[in-house]
Amino acid sequence: MFGTHPLLQFQVSGTSELFTVRPDGTGLEQLTAYGPEARATQPRWTPDGSAILYTRTTQLGTPKTLWVVSADGQTDQSVFAQSAGIYTHPVMQPVGDASD
Repeated sequence: MFGTHPLLQFQVSGTSELFTVRPDGTGLEQLTAYGPEARATQPRWTPDGSAILYTRTTQLGTPKTLWVVSADGQTDQSVFAQSAGIYTHPVMQPVGDASD
């Protein structure tokens, strides 16, 4: 999976979308389609591989919020974390059994 622009290049005009591709280069799938209104970057797989967390922002670089999309891109994107703060570089870790 990859984003078409790194976060630090967001002031450059253009779009930034998320894609998945197989290791052999086949199966390119576009997951987001924001166009110039918003930008998607910093994708990270969830531990179970069912979804992708990513940073969404505008071309001006604010606000930076975390969103989630299903791994196949078929489920609508939704906000994962949003507040007055800035969220970037999402990472999820599995939680152990309560008896651990």
